[in-house]
Amino acid sequence: MDPDGDRLRYEWDFDSDGRVDSRPANPVHTYTEPGVHTATLKVTDLGGRHRGKSASAGIDITVGANEAPVVTFLRPTPDPDFAFGDTVEYEVEVTDDQPVDCARVTVTYILGHDDHGHPMSTASGCAGSFVTTVPEGHDVEEDDLRAVFVASYTDPGLNGLPPLTGSTEVVLLPTG
Repeated sequence: MDPDGDRLRYEWDFDSDGRVDSRPANPVHTYTEPGVHTATLKVTDLGGRHRGKSASAGIDITVGANEAPVVTFLRPTPDPDFAFGDTVEYEVEVTDDQPVDCARVTVTYILGHDDHGHPMSTASGCAGSFVTTVPEGHDVEEDDLRAVFVASYTDPGLNGLPPLTGSTEVVLLPTG
């Protein structure tokens, strides 16, 4: 829309070839090839004091099927007895619409503190363990501390589609 109420010209380029493919304000376009396509809209003011001024914006549109991976912690679960200094074993399961490579799984141990976290260490693989350390300057008794484990997996993409990432987290509260 134009604040002055002037007429506007719309120029849609759906295939990134620099040519106008459509002029209506709200066109319909169907992509038939899978992949990532960029649609660009250029709008030009046709009257008033801003006559001839234009602006452009583009958006990437993904066509095809690549499902985001689903990442699940098999362990730890949020309810075990836990104290800082413990070694916490993890096991992660990933389901995806293509073969899963455990080498692409990352798990990070984060010291949760109040409303933020301090990343402590990161490992690769579907299984492993972390020693839950507390850095200097934090007091387990007085600070609101917790152990947060974040697992993520990025698939390699599929049929020209971009990679997708799935992630999950589990929070362990110290007992006692």
